[in-house]
Amino acid sequence: DDIARHDVPALIQEVLAISGKPQVHVVAHCIGSAMFCMSALGGHLQTRGKPLVASAVLMQVGPLVQLPYASRARAFVAMRLRQIVGAAEAHSVASQDVSDTEALMDRIFGTYLYPKDQRAFYQLTDDLAKNTARVNANRSAAIFGQLFQYENMTPDLLAALPDLLGSCNLTTYEQTAQYAYEHRLTNQSGDDAYVSAERLQRHFKFPVTLVHGECNQTFDIRTLERNERLFRQAGVAFAPRVVPGFGHLDCVVGKTADKAVFPLIAGHLQSTGGLAACGFTKVKEGMEVDIYLPRVGPWLGHVRPSPRVPDAITLRLGLRIDQLGRS
Repeated sequence: DDIARHDVPALIQEVLAISGKPQVHVVAHCIGSAMFCMSALGGHLQTRGKPLVASAVLMQVGPLVQLPYASRARAFVAMRLRQIVGAAEAHSVASQDVSDTEALMDRIFGTYLYPKDQRAFYQLTDDLAKNTARVNANRSAAIFGQLFQYENMTPDLLAALPDLLGSCNLTTYEQTAQYAYEHRLTNQSGDDAYVSAERLQRHFKFPVTLVHGECNQTFDIRTLERNERLFRQAGVAFAPRVVPGFGHLDCVVGKTADKAVFPLIAGHLQSTGGLAACGFTKVKEGMEVDIYLPRVGPWLGHVRPSPRVPDAITLRLGLRIDQLGRS
């Protein structure tokens, strides 16, 4: 709730201040999509009644959510874990030096009921040290649900899961657990404080595309269907997009996401003027961009009130990269 009320508006205001544009085009994934929707539905993304957002691409999550039954059970366990043992976070990745307890837990996580066509990818051998990627995938599945279709991930991406996922804040997880029970975005107390057709009409005055992986085991495909009905009811321009053969995280980092997913995002931005606002007149065929993970980081430094923008924050983000041009 705090992120939706303060952080998301501050980030958008900062982008507008730097770019000099009157509105932004938003692309948001997973919990970022949830926080954006909560901020918009809470009326925090308007100035004098004028929306600060020109359009939005929501990935996997909308105002309404539908979690698989296994995810609901997982949410229940996570909430009780925090209440009973006072745990602040859960580690979704393992180190090379695992304790006997961790090794036992990883064996238990290895029994996760993946779809039949996926199970072989996640099976562990006797030597856990040689199965780091599979252990990490199983741990992340135990916390979040199956995050990706294994065949869509490269070995480098699987090895980078510790950097991609890290630890899960259980306070945040408690609120997302409420989503599982209520089948919609709620506040921290689980109250239905955000979602209604009337709020959509009042605050979503911009076109929306919702992209959802067909094989998503974190948020059920019914999430897309239920949101489509809600947006249509509210009279908001809405385009549902299903990505065949993709799950959740692989829609962003999967090895063929550039061909299966990114054109859907670019098509939305092109039709809503987002590409033109960035100086692009059209999507260029065959254009390739190389993206590399930083060698170290990123890590968050100080966070303090902005000296330039009222009611905004300034944060310092650090990372170390390889020298450009080096392999």
